[in-house]
Amino acid sequence: MIRDALPADVRVFWTGDGGVFSQTVTTAGARAYADAVGHELGLWDNDAGRFSQDRKPCRGRAADLSTVVHSYMGNLVTGDPWRGTNGEFALLTSLFYTWNPRTYDPAAAATTAERILARGS
Repeated sequence: MIRDALPADVRVFWTGDGGVFSQTVTTAGARAYADAVGHELGLWDNDAGRFSQDRKPCRGRAADLSTVVHSYMGNLVTGDPWRGTNGEFALLTSLFYTWNPRTYDPAAAATTAERILARGS
């Protein structure tokens, strides 16, 4: 079992409720996985690539996810996430989510990200 095979201080990454690509990531799902593996969790968010490709803000992540998940990594290695400013857009909206997930609003994050990116051009 993984809980016995890894040192106690190892953080295990999880990709969310839906498997490798997860449109929704719930606190209950994270808690169940953390209990199963017996280790602190980080989220490896493969949907960050979809956020970039579709130029959609980070969404579908629980407001209280940080009570179980202690780090966040957005995977932007699929497709062409750096076409134009799509990668930056995905990173900014993910950053806004991780900064304050309890008050995160995807529409407001998208508007703010677009405003920031427009200033940089």
